[in-house]
Amino acid sequence: MTEPPGGPPRPSPISPDDLLQHARTAALHYPSLTYSGDAPSSEEIARVLAGLPYPSEADFRRAVSASYFALFHAVTLRASAFLAPGAARPELYRSARQIAHRHIRGVSLAVTDAGTPSLPEDDLVARVRSDQRVRLVAEAFCRLSDERRDADYDHFAEFHQDRALRGINLATDAVGVTESAAFARSEAAQTFLGMIANRARDRN
Repeated sequence: MTEPPGGPPRPSPISPDDLLQHARTAALHYPSLTYSGDAPSSEEIARVLAGLPYPSEADFRRAVSASYFALFHAVTLRASAFLAPGAARPELYRSARQIAHRHIRGVSLAVTDAGTPSLPEDDLVARVRSDQRVRLVAEAFCRLSDERRDADYDHFAEFHQDRALRGINLATDAVGVTESAAFARSEAAQTFLGMIANRARDRN
């Protein structure tokens, strides 16, 4: 096998949007349709789609897992700016590796008031808990992390297309909020992300 000119391609950063697209493809089995010449008729497109195999339960599990990771990476990339302030994009990606699932979930559980033990940042949690954007992201993260755990580890959990699509829609909304300019400007969101980064610094 020969390498392309200039050597093997450099790996590209993980993209939340690409993960969401992967989840949709897994749950729906709709590939990207390409054609040359005139566009096919709607009847022809329907015929092609009808001939595709129905996704399996493994596909639905994969879609749920990819949806969770889309939100996980969206949040870690936002929070990494607190670990490497003013850093260029490559350094932000490296900093994001310091943020573990438990860091985001711990803060998210506190924000959603899900019966977690009191945190040292309780005064900060109280400040962000009423912010709708932060609550949406925190609630979505908790829900999707539970769904991903079932999808990846529970042999007897039942997964179907509706369940997969609910996870995809939840992740899509939460990723959209996390990546929005309004979220970046929000004081509550910055506090939320800062708490996550502080946990990563402390290795809690």
